[in-house]
Formats: sequence, C-alpha cells, structure tokens
Amino acid sequence: MAANCPEGIVGSLPDCIVTEILARLPMKSILRAKSVCKHWHKLISDEYFALRNAQVSVRNSMVMIDVTGTSLKFLDGLGGMSQLSLDFLETEVFVRDSHNGLLCCSTFAGEGERVDYYVCNPITRQHMQLPYIGVHAGLVNLACDSSGRKFNVALTGHVCGENDEAEGTAGCWVFDSESNTWEKFIYQLHDHYEFSMISQTGAVFVNGAIHWITHASPAILLVLDLSRNFWSEMMLPDEILQGQDSVFYFLECEGCLSVIEISDSWMVTWVLEDYDNDVWYMLDRVSLHWQTLLRMDTSGLEINPVSQTRQDLILSIGECMFVYHRNSRVWKLMYKMDDYGLTDLLSYTEFPFRATLLPCCQIDDQHH
Repeated sequence: MAANCPEGIVGSLPDCIVTEILARLPMKSILRAKSVCKHWHKLISDEYFALRNAQVSVRNSMVMIDVTGTSLKFLDGLGGMSQLSLDFLETEVFVRDSHNGLLCCSTFAGEGERVDYYVCNPITRQHMQLPYIGVHAGLVNLACDSSGRKFNVALTGHVCGENDEAEGTAGCWVFDSESNTWEKFIYQLHDHYEFSMISQTGAVFVNGAIHWITHASPAILLVLDLSRNFWSEMMLPDEILQGQDSVFYFLECEGCLSVIEISDSWMVTWVLEDYDNDVWYMLDRVSLHWQTLLRMDTSGLEINPVSQTRQDLILSIGECMFVYHRNSRVWKLMYKMDDYGLTDLLSYTEFPFRATLLPCCQIDDQHH
C-alpha cells in the first residue's frame, strides 16, 4: 500500500470532501481505493464512511440472485454482473432476505432437523450466527437500521415452536442485535384475513417498523413497530384499491414504502411520501404491452417487481430480468437465465440488494 495519497486536486481536498467523493463510487472502486494509500484506507475503514456509503447507495438499484446457496450473482441497472460466494459461512445455506447490504441466511433442514440463522455482509465477509431458537418460519425478514448500529431478524407467520399459539393469532419472533436476544410478539388476527395470506413478495422496513402487505380484500398493511414493540394496521388509500383485478407488490423506494399495482394493461407505482400524514402519490404509470415493447411473448408469465429506485425498476418475467428506466421510459433486457447456463436449476431466488460496508456485528464485537 502506498504511503502517500495521490497528488493534485483530490489530494488537496479536505477529508470530508474526499469521503463524500469516495462514498459515491461503485463498491469495486471503493475497495480498490482502499489500497491506494494509508490515509484513504483509514477513511474508508471508518464507521462514518460505511454510514455515508449506505445513505447514498439507496439510489443504486441492484438485484441479487441466490443460485446455489453459496454462489450469488449481482446485477445492476446497467446490466453489469458480478459474483460473490458465501463460502466463508463454512456451511450450506440459502438466502432468506436482504436489506441495506446485509443478508439473512438459514441452513437447510428437513422435518425435525435444526435450523440455524446467519446474518452477513457478502462484501466485507463479516458474519455472525444468531442464537439458536428452535423455530421454523415461512417468512424471514431482515431489518437493518440506517445508522448501521443494529439489525433485527423477524421470523413471521404461524411459527412452529414448542408452544404453538391458538387459532386466530400470529406469532413473530424478533432478534435484536443490540441485546443479542429473541423476543416473541403475538398478534390477534381479524376475521377478514389470515396471516398465512401475507404476501411472499417481502416486507419493507422504514420508520422503525416492519411492514407486510396482505392479500386480503381490501389489501392492508400489517405493521410491527420495533422501537415500541407495537402492532398496528395501515389501510391503503382508495385510489390504489380501485383495481379489482390488480395484483399488489410491496417494495422499498429509496427509504419509503411503495406499492406496485399490476393489472392486465397497466403497472402503477405508488410511494408513501409522507409517512406521518399517510400521504401517497403516484410515481409512475406505464402500459404493459410487453409483446410490442420487448418483442417477446410473455403471455401466461408472472411479472415480479424485485428492486427499484425513483429512476429505475428491475423486474423478472419468467426466466428473464428487465429494467425499466422511468425518466426515458425505456425498457431493457438485462439477462436471460439460459445465457448463464442456469436453465437446469429447479429454483432460484431474487432479492433487492445494494452493496454497502455496514457491519453485521456490534462495533466493539470482535467475533465474526
């Protein structure tokens, strides 16, 4: 590693400006810059740099594909692909959720077998195994605090443990990285929907709470406030619920709740701009004439939004991944699974992802 930093304009800038410049680079460039000189290595290794990088990365939409349980492929909105491995976990796992650059993984287990959960950062390879809980859950959600100081893992649904709850209730075990403990939250369900109907399209963590969208009619948001240990429900506005035959998907959009409504002809993206006052607005409305736009037959194929920013939306259709650039209203084919020899796979999973340097352990915790 060079002892002296680059000369010229960059070398004469204050550290705060250099940090802001470096934090906006692609992750590969950041890791290379870390080896330029001792001073840059110190800046990039600082906790503040990881925070600033995570804050600006919300505008960088990516998709992570879990191919084999240890091999991960990452696609960006420009069609670039990179690959990382989870071999540092030293056990076979599959990814359950992704948030703020961290992944939550679990081991494979058959009936009666033990399931272990891990949280890791695939960029830094830092990882930790969560305390054993003895619970199987259909939904596993990861919530990483924007400060990077803590994270939560929620095992959600009619969780199977030693003491199953009564019918009409939902169980949710939540791990808190600050206390390194699990806590159970019980929710009394309403008659108009069941917890098993919670959407498999994921959960969104904003404003200190995890939000799930249900498949009930009308669709509602089920909310667990992690800061106050409080359950609540949020109704979607009438203008979103007007489509009787629409399918609703739930994503984050640069730190905000977003609902994507898909019908036979249209895809409409809504964003909760003002959380406290429940103010939604329409971000985009686009025609879904796929055969004309993409020159391919997508009849009978499910459209799955995976990741988005205010500028781009990445979605999968069948074995293809597309990106829609909202400003130019241009569709692009990012890749086909068979282009990468993946057509023989029985299944693969896709998650929104953005590369960060956020830690998955306490700053003073030295075990990985």
